[in-house]
Amino acid sequence: MSAALSTLNPDGFLVHIDKDSPDRDHLANSIPELLSQGDVSSSIEFVSDDGDDAKRTVKLDWYLEIKAAAPVGPLIQRRKIVTCQLEKKNNKWLVETLSPLSLFDPISFT
Repeated sequence: MSAALSTLNPDGFLVHIDKDSPDRDHLANSIPELLSQGDVSSSIEFVSDDGDDAKRTVKLDWYLEIKAAAPVGPLIQRRKIVTCQLEKKNNKWLVETLSPLSLFDPISFT
């Protein structure tokens, strides 16, 4: 997911979100818009990883750096501890929820 953000690939990010996730619509709208606003660098460090073979909760130290597309545009840095709940479906781990979703919101220039 982090690599998909850094390569400006919204579909590569969204493929990991369960289609039934309550966060899917928000992310399906915000990720493409965010990635259209400039170059994005993304990195993750694991803080914790708990659960079993079917469900897991991970906490991620997620850092985003967004360089606005405009030549003199701002450099926005965001860093949050993100809680990610995962569930294994058809032998594939899918994200059920991400919190806070605001990390992935488009840049507001107002």
